Amino acid sequence: FIEGPELPWSQDCDGAADGADSARSTAACTDPEAPPGSADALEGSWRCVATEGLDEFLQATGVGAFQRRLAAAAAWPSWDFSIEKARIVFVNHSALGELREEVPLDGSSYGYTDGRGNAWTCSAEWVPQ
Repeated sequence: FIEGPELPWSQDCDGAADGADSARSTAACTDPEAPPGSADALEGSWRCVATEGLDEFLQATGVGAFQRRLAAAAAWPSWDFSIEKARIVFVNHSALGELREEVPLDGSSYGYTDGRGNAWTCSAEWVPQ
């Protein structure tokens, strides 16, 4: 579950492992002040307030038992989202440090390096609903 400081609700967030490939957590939120389908709904600072299935998620992505126990005991992460030059800038603040990801909103490919130093080529598209 995640919550933003200016929003009075929490939103479920699902993590999904895709075999041995990268796994992502997603959150769908609506800000009553943002235009319908606007990426602006993500802007701001968010913090994790609960998680479900963390051990199973980490195990599916190849994390060993000792590291899973450390992860379960770690402080909850927080995230900052901003919109800059047609990109969502995502900063993940965790016990392992900060990770920054700049996601183009037009669906074009971009490079990302995860917390283990693995380089990924990713793409994402903002689809207003």
